[in-house]
Amino acid sequence: MDVCCKQNGRCKDAVLGCNVASAPCLLRAVIPMTFEINEGGRALSVQFVEVANQVLRNSQIPISLDLQKVRLSRTPDQSDPDRLLEAVKRIPREPGHILVYLSDSIRGCGITTNDCQRGSCMYIVASAKCDPLLFVRQLGFLMGAGSDAETHGPPGRFPYNFARILERVNYTQTVMGGQIGRPRIPYFSNPRVTYRGLVTGIKGRQDNARVLFERRYDWVL
Repeated sequence: MDVCCKQNGRCKDAVLGCNVASAPCLLRAVIPMTFEINEGGRALSVQFVEVANQVLRNSQIPISLDLQKVRLSRTPDQSDPDRLLEAVKRIPREPGHILVYLSDSIRGCGITTNDCQRGSCMYIVASAKCDPLLFVRQLGFLMGAGSDAETHGPPGRFPYNFARILERVNYTQTVMGGQIGRPRIPYFSNPRVTYRGLVTGIKGRQDNARVLFERRYDWVL
């Protein structure tokens, strides 16, 4: 589906109806990624990116992740997520790449320099021991998506930036949900997409997909 068209030298989003300064017009934002791994992490890095791309497709978000580099890391692994993230932020990064450090030791499932634009902070530390959907959740935070209302609190500048809890499906949550112990589905909240016959979002309230859609140009340098 075309999501933008050329009008008077600018891109016009057919869905949002707003002009975006981007040349050429982008039908899909393709974001390059580098993974820093320890021994044995190569297959996991491929799996994590495949799962993330599947979630983006399920949610009808015109963004694709392109795994361009996987390399053994020289940065020592450690359990403290904040200290590890600070160390990872000192790793040289290819322009425009999201850099993911795949940790075997970190407490929890990940941490990110979240809600950044134009490459100002594009780093994720992800646990190799956690569900790949929790990596997708960290990726969502990096790109500005919010959690559910109970976990997230005020939505900030995007009043529709909440995940959805599907009470009628065993309180299943979309991928950005933060409810511990509840099942998670491979969808960002989106009122235009259904799961088992139920919409995965509410217009104007639960629409992580819209946030990622609106900001997709921020990730193409």
